[in-house]
Amino acid sequence: MDKIIIGLVGEAASGKGTVAKYLVDKYGAQTLAFSTSMKDCVRRLHLPLSRENLMKFSEITRHAYGEDLYSKVTTEDCRKLDANMIIVDGVRRPADVVNLRQLPNFHLLYITAPVELRWQRARNRGEKAGESEMTLDQFKAEDQFPTEVTIKEIGAEAEFAINNVAGVDNLYTSAESIIEFIKAGDFNHPHPHHNRLKTN
Repeated sequence: MDKIIIGLVGEAASGKGTVAKYLVDKYGAQTLAFSTSMKDCVRRLHLPLSRENLMKFSEITRHAYGEDLYSKVTTEDCRKLDANMIIVDGVRRPADVVNLRQLPNFHLLYITAPVELRWQRARNRGEKAGESEMTLDQFKAEDQFPTEVTIKEIGAEAEFAINNVAGVDNLYTSAESIIEFIKAGDFNHPHPHHNRLKTN
């Protein structure tokens, strides 16, 4: 079987990182992120790895070389990586999946949850500066950032979707079920997590 490549798309604090870590631990998957090549270049320029510098570098290079630039880079990295399973984290723009979809055995998984639940999770984890003090209105405002607004659009076209509302054990079970379904290769029968939002 071709290597399995799973693209993860989802809103902030939806559970993407939890799923990625579980698949690494359970299946020995390797992870790739769209930001990896950007960070490599910014480091080579001896610039601080700040969010501002990464966003600027991303905007400048996408403008110069096309919106799908990092999709091409990540796709080539997937081809070259010697692994049975690869998790591509950080899918955020429609152009991100253009080239990835050309890879054999690529599957896009949308992980979502209601905004109020995601806000509570973000406050509890306090992963980013100011996250633990963030109000619901502030969290909703961040959902409208340019890097976030296309996530639901991409999610609607994902092959599988998990509505992460039932706790981490249920999330693990759902993710494992999807992977086992993919490994079995019997796509003539629907899976319980087949994305009902998908339009084609």
